[in-house]
Amino acid sequence: MEFRLLGAFELVAEGRSLDLGPAKQRILFASLAVDAGHPVATETLIDRIWDEAPPREPRKVLHTYVARSRRVLEQARHLDNGQIALERRADGYQLIMDIDRIDLHRFRRLVEQARAPHRRRPERAALLGEAVGLWRASPLDGICLLYTSPSP
Repeated sequence: MEFRLLGAFELVAEGRSLDLGPAKQRILFASLAVDAGHPVATETLIDRIWDEAPPREPRKVLHTYVARSRRVLEQARHLDNGQIALERRADGYQLIMDIDRIDLHRFRRLVEQARAPHRRRPERAALLGEAVGLWRASPLDGICLLYTSPSP
């Protein structure tokens, strides 16, 4: 199971890209994946999902997206037998999974390892090559378009 952010945004389980739902729900998934391993405040999620135009009851709609997202993660767990969950925290939510299964976090780890002073050039080159190989296209391809404002 893997979240892919460094290109088209997707959750892949058993070689199959899962349907992450409508655009706003995909933004929820992306927000949680970017900050995986850390809780994301409800207000932060609302800001990321709706920017300056939240619905009348954003918390209620967010709870609906969270419930639907949990069903997607259950499907991923069933396909892959992986450990993944979306858990409630004091004032937000946290994606629980091995962050090395998220290409963005794996990229960061590889770059950090390559920068270690004890690494020799061939090792650094191999680590950086592996990191660059994770990039498939523009990060969060397809999601970022949602943030562009319409032309006047």
